[in-house]
Amino acid sequence: MSYHLILQDQYDLTPLVETMTLKDSLDQIAYQASVRVAVNGNMPAIAPGMAIRISGVPFNKDSTIPLLHPAVVWEVESSNSGTKRLSLVINDRTIYLDKSEDEYLFPKDQTATQRLQKYAKDWGIPLLPLPDTRTKLGKAVYRAQTIFSMILADLKETAKNGGDMYHPRMTSGGLQLFKLGSNDSPYVLDGMIDLTQLRTLEAQSPKLK
Repeated sequence: MSYHLILQDQYDLTPLVETMTLKDSLDQIAYQASVRVAVNGNMPAIAPGMAIRISGVPFNKDSTIPLLHPAVVWEVESSNSGTKRLSLVINDRTIYLDKSEDEYLFPKDQTATQRLQKYAKDWGIPLLPLPDTRTKLGKAVYRAQTIFSMILADLKETAKNGGDMYHPRMTSGGLQLFKLGSNDSPYVLDGMIDLTQLRTLEAQSPKLK
């Protein structure tokens, strides 16, 4: 996959990128990138909080799509060993849902979709059309915890009660719920597997007194 790194919709940092790693996980809401860039004289100063976006061309595709957009520079670390470099940690903006706390009391028989709509309304989160998770949830009392932890609890209860499992993801159009296992283009990875076998006497060594 080829990538493009654009800072504040003005500066194309793509030619300066040395390494880029994208990370996604079911236990975190924000899609994350770790990027190392070389610094030149024309490069603007980069600070945490700046808007940034990453787009790319997926495997076996021809068109560029947004990957982290909207996104924010979360950490900046500089190093200089002859050539100055910046190591950036970039998160999509749902990271704020994992850093912001609130309290909620929900009655029973609501769905995770309805509760997400409530969070979004209260916190000004743009939403794309959401799937109806359908499963009725029990009464919930959420004391001072992050918005993401509440969203995740609602989705886990939905799956536990027989519903589908969903994962929230911020896109350029707004927050979405993605149904796990609903990928349009599954990939076969068996040709890329690297098997390693280790045999040792470490656990079998007799102990001598």
